[in-house]
Amino acid sequence: MNITIVRRRCGYGMGGAESYCANVARGFKKRGYRVTVVADESSLEGIPFKRARVAGRGSVLKNLTFFMESQAVLKKLDSSLVYGLSRVRGADFLRISDPLHAAWLDLGYENSLFAAFRRHFSLRHSLLLWQERQAIRTCKYIVTNSRLVKDQLASYYRVKSEYVFTVYNGVDHERFRPLPEDARNQAKNALGMSPGETAILFAGSDFRRKGLFCLFNAISRMDREVVLLVAGGEATPEADALCRQLGISDSVKWLGYRLDMERLYQAADLFCLPTLYDPFANTVLEAMACGTP
Repeated sequence: MNITIVRRRCGYGMGGAESYCANVARGFKKRGYRVTVVADESSLEGIPFKRARVAGRGSVLKNLTFFMESQAVLKKLDSSLVYGLSRVRGADFLRISDPLHAAWLDLGYENSLFAAFRRHFSLRHSLLLWQERQAIRTCKYIVTNSRLVKDQLASYYRVKSEYVFTVYNGVDHERFRPLPEDARNQAKNALGMSPGETAILFAGSDFRRKGLFCLFNAISRMDREVVLLVAGGEATPEADALCRQLGISDSVKWLGYRLDMERLYQAADLFCLPTLYDPFANTVLEAMACGTP
């Protein structure tokens, strides 16, 4: 059986959905299936990779070109089953773990009139909604990782429940597990911190949706000194400007993309993800598995 997995990026250290792609590709291969990954970028060794090139620098062109290029690549493959982890037409199973864009437009903007304006007149949002509709309406079945998204599919796209399966995220307890206090102190020392310093960890690449700016404001109002560890991306001009405005620049450590997330959970005294909308954040499970409050 030839299983083709579609995701724009696949590999570890890129994000939760990208790590899931890597895990499921390896899992299928381990069970004896022939697996091919269709992506613009893949770091998996030993699994065939067919590139669907992403063009342009902005998100509009990147999303559109991957949507179109992945279709062209899929037509050339002899796939017994297509497992779509990105917006893709005609998947046998479409897994929706990223935010449902139609729902995010309503949830992410307080002013509903503003959301309606962006929905109808923003090129980026219009294209994402079109791709989302195409993916949902042309797939055979949908897999969600939360009941929230299953309910939203019914509300926004009238998808009948018998075509939707909810499979919750799992966590690797061999990798993400509690460690003794001395090992946690060593993890903190590796980040240039002393055991007595209080470390708060944030993990995520979509800073606005994941609530990083809300966390900045909260830290600026705290009456004790803490160090905020930010993993998942480099400082953006907007984030850097807000840190300076709030006077917390010296309290924030930007760690970028990391392959050793388990060490960060073990170094942190607290994990904080004040997300505005998240179907099912892998980071919460990972922090819990490491014993991080």
